Amino acid sequence: MTRRPRRALRALLTSILVVTGIGVAAGAPAQAAPPARLDLVLLLDGSGSIDDDDWKLQLDGYAEALRDRTNFPLDGSVAVSLIQWSRGGSSRPSTRVEVPLTVLDSEATVEQVRQAVLDISQMGHDTNPGDAIAAGTDELALHGRAGANRSLCMSTDGIINSGRTMVDAVAYAKTGGVDRYSVIAIEDGSFTEARARSSYGPYVFGGGQVTVARTTAEFTTMITGCVAEPLQLVALEVTQGLQDLDNTVSLVETRDTLVRAYLATTDDSLRRATARLHVTRNGTPIPGSPFTPTNAEAPVDGNALGDRGNLGATLNYRIPAAEAHGTWDLRLEYGGGLTCTRQAQNPTCGEQVTFRQGMDMDLEMVGVTWGPPINREVAEGVAWAAGVVRGAPELMEQAERIRSQLPVSSLDVRWRVLAVSIPPVGGATFLGLLARMDILRAFENRPVWGPGDTVSVTHAVVPGKNPRGKGHIAGLSRGLVSAAYDADASKLPA
Repeated sequence: MTRRPRRALRALLTSILVVTGIGVAAGAPAQAAPPARLDLVLLLDGSGSIDDDDWKLQLDGYAEALRDRTNFPLDGSVAVSLIQWSRGGSSRPSTRVEVPLTVLDSEATVEQVRQAVLDISQMGHDTNPGDAIAAGTDELALHGRAGANRSLCMSTDGIINSGRTMVDAVAYAKTGGVDRYSVIAIEDGSFTEARARSSYGPYVFGGGQVTVARTTAEFTTMITGCVAEPLQLVALEVTQGLQDLDNTVSLVETRDTLVRAYLATTDDSLRRATARLHVTRNGTPIPGSPFTPTNAEAPVDGNALGDRGNLGATLNYRIPAAEAHGTWDLRLEYGGGLTCTRQAQNPTCGEQVTFRQGMDMDLEMVGVTWGPPINREVAEGVAWAAGVVRGAPELMEQAERIRSQLPVSSLDVRWRVLAVSIPPVGGATFLGLLARMDILRAFENRPVWGPGDTVSVTHAVVPGKNPRGKGHIAGLSRGLVSAAYDADASKLPA
């Protein structure tokens, strides 16, 4: 590792002084706008390539999605039909209406539709998605409501091998008044994500997307793309503790990394949404990609940045430390489609970040106490046991803040108590405290650089606030030592 100059160490100690937490901003709750009318036909693949697991995945996924009151409210705005498709020869029907177009206006109606979905038996023949598109178009033409948006949502695990051509079927759907056609692909053997996109990507329209599901949970959330309008991706923040929305703060290798997706609706309505994060390095997906959010879904309204301090307001993806190296290309996949600023130059709404080698730090955290003379061994025995802080959790919190907000790849923390006669108040007493810490470092023979060019620094936490109030000294650094007040800290036991 390259040895850092002394001015870099001074900057490092100064940075430690200003480590702070992130407050949670309070905002007025978003109001959901009345949804537009939607007539939705679910096109269920019942071909022979669908095995028992994938068959159950589809049925359970559709049934569970109907429980979502954000995308499927009970106000009569959404009507749902389900058609199974699989071609078995001229003597057998190539499609079958399992659920006629039904307006969802009560819990009882939804439960009837859900039960009908769960009771469907599989046809089990050839793969004929073109016939399915035509059948869905006919169902909407016969039973669709005037003025409603019309959407076809297909699930499948294979490519066409019989029936109407996709070109002809899509043309028929567009002519027949269908507004959107989307596909949820189920990865299965040779039917990979790449093959699904190449097979169906040229044919989706009206803002429809080809999305890929591997589990029932993913399948359920991807149905959102068949119902919802596109969202705006405001930012993809890649953070290891401290970051801005343009990702200008350096990222270091081999550290846990969090990616936060800030989404907004374009009409200020309120939705719940989820998406998957694709991360590649040199064109190859890193292990675990695509990632699903740790919080499953998040509320989305017209103000993506209004509650930035609240992790629950963004979709959050944790990436293992072992994968934090090289250059990442990030892309968010949302079933309803995404828009973003500068989309002409960045059609995928992606982000690119690079990880650099960080420093290793040996950090000594010092808890300051004062009052009557005390026995140091007794104080340390009260405050610490087996190297774990007791009675002063603020020291642990400060160490974690330093770890998260400084460019260090690894941090080795040690703890100790320092008893002083009076609390530090002005500059002179703070300088005296720093001088005591310098003496401690010399007594312990702690070098600037440890093995492997590990930087060694000492930071003291002074409980409380400066009694002189605002505008007076709150912290000070000099050389390899620093000290600062912590308003949340309690005085260490004497």
